Amino acid sequence: MFRVYIDEAGDRGHHLASSKHFVVSAVIVRDRDEPTLRQELAALRAALGRQAGHVVHFRKLTHAQKIKACRDVAGSCVATIMNVIVCKSKLYRRGAANVTSYGLKVFPTTECQADGSLAFLTAL
Repeated sequence: MFRVYIDEAGDRGHHLASSKHFVVSAVIVRDRDEPTLRQELAALRAALGRQAGHVVHFRKLTHAQKIKACRDVAGSCVATIMNVIVCKSKLYRRGAANVTSYGLKVFPTTECQADGSLAFLTAL
C-alpha cells in the first residue's frame, strides 16, 4: 500500500495581487517506508536549522538550502513526486471557472499493480 500527501501552492484567485500560477503536488510513499521518510525529513529539518515539527516552506529557504532540500528529497525513500502547474491567465482565457478543480482534474491518477509498482493513468 501507499500513502499520498497532497498540497497546493499559489492562490485560486484571479486578481492583480494573485499569484500567476497554481500548483498541486503529490508525494507518494510506500507504507513500509513511512518511518524512514519521517527520519529523513527530521534530518533535513535539522540540517536546515529548524526545530522538530517546524513546517519548512520552500519559498522561505535560501538558495543553498533549496539545493540541499532538493538533493535530500531526490535521494529519499519517496516513491514518486507529481506536480500539476497551472498558468492561471491561460486557464481563465479558456473559460475555466475553478482553478482547483481543473488542477485536480488533470492530476494523473495512479493504480497499484499486483507487483506493488505504480501505474500512472492520465485523467484527460
